[in-house]
Amino acid sequence: MAGVTRAAELTVKRLLTRGFVVHEPLRPAWDCGLCGLPYPCRAAREQLLVRYGLSADLGERAWEMLEQAVRDRPDLTVTELFDRFVAWSLPSEPSPRPVLGRPLSP
Repeated sequence: MAGVTRAAELTVKRLLTRGFVVHEPLRPAWDCGLCGLPYPCRAAREQLLVRYGLSADLGERAWEMLEQAVRDRPDLTVTELFDRFVAWSLPSEPSPRPVLGRPLSP
């Protein structure tokens, strides 16, 4: 599994040996090797969330996949690939930002 940490690879192997099915991309098409949908399919997104949580690690992994897909899929626009690989991993609501000149609420 190219681009995946050793710990994540071992986690996937443990899941497979316990009967769990893992959705992984088939490259260079970037379709799910299990269900055939564009990767990351809904199940893959859920598995990535379980593996990384809503963390910087998830964002980093999503960005790594985007970079790989840009090279593999020159037929798709960067916007399409960003929406597919990164946008879903971003928080749905932005963090509150202070307004200049106003104190932060406690």
